Amino acid sequence: LTPLIDKLDLQIEGEGDYGWWLVPSPRNPRLAIPTNPLAFEAAISFLHSFKSRVLLRGLLNFFRLIRKPPHLSSASSPLEHLNEALPQAFKHLVVNISTPNCFSKYTLMLLDQKGIPAAFAKMSEAKNAGKAIKDEADALERLAKFELNHDQHPDLLYFEPGLSVQSASPKGGQGFLSQKCGSLSRDLFRQELIESSWGDSATNQDIESVVTELKEQGHRFYAERIEQSRIALQGIWGERLIKEGWSHGDLVPWNAVDSKEGFVYDWEWMKVRGEGHDQFHYFWFSKISESSKIHLEDLWRMLPRGKEAEHWGIEPDKESFRLMGFTYLLVSLTFYSRHCLANGEDPKAYPFIGKFHSLLIEGILAKKK
Repeated sequence: LTPLIDKLDLQIEGEGDYGWWLVPSPRNPRLAIPTNPLAFEAAISFLHSFKSRVLLRGLLNFFRLIRKPPHLSSASSPLEHLNEALPQAFKHLVVNISTPNCFSKYTLMLLDQKGIPAAFAKMSEAKNAGKAIKDEADALERLAKFELNHDQHPDLLYFEPGLSVQSASPKGGQGFLSQKCGSLSRDLFRQELIESSWGDSATNQDIESVVTELKEQGHRFYAERIEQSRIALQGIWGERLIKEGWSHGDLVPWNAVDSKEGFVYDWEWMKVRGEGHDQFHYFWFSKISESSKIHLEDLWRMLPRGKEAEHWGIEPDKESFRLMGFTYLLVSLTFYSRHCLANGEDPKAYPFIGKFHSLLIEGILAKKK
């Protein structure tokens, strides 16, 4: 990373080790923050919850004042190999550590001398993370060729296997983040729009491919659950045409920043999907993943209406609107089930995956009635 530091003109002051504040604990770190207070605000921006940001800010300032920071030295932290990658710049980094699994990676926030994010680097930690980093780099290269507002997504500054570096967001947020995300999603979807029958759609073919893959791997229960839902949904789509285009794939508020135009990170799951996928994911995913009991009618009410809906480019009163929602549920059920199994985990360990299935069945049964 040293050439990158030089390119971004990040001044390195002195040598030696700097300690880390490890959050939530040294044994289970998810965020590594340099003890230099200039890094505090940038680090707090990694947290989605307002309550979490307030608590962390208070904790960091409290321990700084009493001079008993809860940190490990860099030599004894779980981030030793960062010493080799960037040995003298710990006070210019904030490191977000992903959930431990075979796709784990570090997201390194590179700070300038004032503690302002200058760029982000993603570094693979586990065996399969390199593919995700490469997929995102490919997505950013594709985005650069699209007719989009390029202040709304990162530029790819550097790539090598297992490492990518991206530009940080512009400043100047003025609220209305969902509308800004909607405008980006709408414009992205329209770049290479295609229209086809359900049977010929990329969505249907992708699901069929996953079903075949899971059967070959011996995951027959999950393969059949997905296949039964696919066949039922195909019957409901009938002769209607489905619109498909590029989508972010994980467009949620915590992957976005309220800059002047709105700025969206984490493009590794970008691919062609059905109309409305990003919209449903933005408004539904957190509710589905956090709520113990949720019904489709509750989710429909969460979607934007009127002028706000115009930013997303989808009319809620369209005849096929509910079919778009069902398609989102099936695509998500398929994706997360496959992702879990590839990680050697049982999807049953993640209740939200089962909720995608129950909501989908609820919608299909209601539609048939």
